[in-house]
Amino acid sequence: AEHAALRETSIRKSVFSGEPERIASMPPRTESSNIVTWQNSSGLTAQANAAYNTALFATAGVRVEHDSRLAPSQDLVTLPMFGGAAARDYGPFTFKLRAAYGKGIRPPATLAHSSFWQTLSTAATQATLGPEVQSGTEAGFDMLFRHSFSLQVTRFDQRASGLVQQVALYADSGYQSRKVTYKLEDVGEISNRGWEIAAAESVSRLSVTGALSFVGSRVTKLASDYTGDLRTGDRMLQVPASTASLTASWTGNRWFASIGGARAMDWINYDELAMTQQFTSGSHPAHELLGSQLRQYWRRYNGGLRLRATASRDIKDMFSIELSADNLLNYQRGEPDNITVVPGRTILSGVRVKF
Repeated sequence: AEHAALRETSIRKSVFSGEPERIASMPPRTESSNIVTWQNSSGLTAQANAAYNTALFATAGVRVEHDSRLAPSQDLVTLPMFGGAAARDYGPFTFKLRAAYGKGIRPPATLAHSSFWQTLSTAATQATLGPEVQSGTEAGFDMLFRHSFSLQVTRFDQRASGLVQQVALYADSGYQSRKVTYKLEDVGEISNRGWEIAAAESVSRLSVTGALSFVGSRVTKLASDYTGDLRTGDRMLQVPASTASLTASWTGNRWFASIGGARAMDWINYDELAMTQQFTSGSHPAHELLGSQLRQYWRRYNGGLRLRATASRDIKDMFSIELSADNLLNYQRGEPDNITVVPGRTILSGVRVKF
């Protein structure tokens, strides 16, 4: 149930590395300040589990949480979770049906991020934002064959509200002004529906795992005071419509090796290169790069294949040598937009000591 509630759907964060920000005229900070803030959260969780005849299972729980980052009227929240499953064996097969409901929150931690890089002279007045809230259900079917092959199929249907977007605004009233400032705004409500499929197979020392996901993430309702470029019915930005991964590993007496690949496909994001060219040309005022005008810079992206490999060798019971490589194909451009360069091929080696 907690997994059902906390599956990420955010217009600020995504599966990609990096977090592109709007093009802006931002002079260097002219004065320094030392600001220290303390944040704390605490909670109490109660959970009950029940089973009958190793065939029916039920879980119910609640978490009461206090967080100093929330407004005084919201700093105490109650988060329920419920789940149930039914399992049955048929010869070498085990089948399971399951369902769950859960709710989760995330305080508006982006406030600190925004105020860090904005200059004191251009920081926009920030309204009090509530927590990002996501709740919903998931239902699934599992199959296990002789403890060697497993298949999981999950359907999820969730709704998120209070999602925060960094929205560009006029810095002054001049129609031809090219100064831009920013404000964090509540977008509204987002639906997050889709399928997840996972499979695993083990044959002797070899094991193979794979996963597919298909997500439809759309704006269902805009907040009344939202001034950004999203509209009701739009796909969420930076959320891939599908992702896929496949990993194979081999375990020997003293050897271990694995290789895997993952790819994200079909998402919408800004044409950051075109926006930069328009802004630096000096012929486009700020109002042409704000609000609904940003929609003309939307474009579709498709990610590249990311390959990763690891290998290790035990020398003695306490020592092992390890080697790992990320982004073997050196794919660096095109995620999450056409102006961000992500880390290239990275190879690490080391020695592990076990006690």
